[in-house]
Amino acid sequence: MSDLKVSVVVPARNAAAWLGECLESIRSQHPYELIVVDGCSTDDTAEIARDCGATVISDEGRGLPAARMLGARSATGDVVALIDADVVLPPKSLPRLLAEFVHNLPVIPLDRIQIFSVLGLLEINARLAETHADVHSMVE
Repeated sequence: MSDLKVSVVVPARNAAAWLGECLESIRSQHPYELIVVDGCSTDDTAEIARDCGATVISDEGRGLPAARMLGARSATGDVVALIDADVVLPPKSLPRLLAEFVHNLPVIPLDRIQIFSVLGLLEINARLAETHADVHSMVE
């Protein structure tokens, strides 16, 4: 993927119906770590996350922004990818998004974890696709 270690954070609350597919799509792309921040789910969300090999932490019901921040602070990788629990990543999308992220890093050195949202970068990819015939060759 890259020399950077990617920690993936997935905030989830009562996401048992779709979380397994989301986590499998992430796990198949071999991130450094996978963290699910559970928002006091009343279904099998936490159990499904553990079964998929994720580290599960609780945000104690504080909501999505708190879950994202807690997950990012708990991550030990160089880069944190925030992915919603209802997202299924297409094959090879995490390495491509990471390449795009690295390519667009500012020149100023940053002394803290870099955070990017997969949804935000997918929006960037969509805009690039409108102006470039082969956006994938730009980020591979």
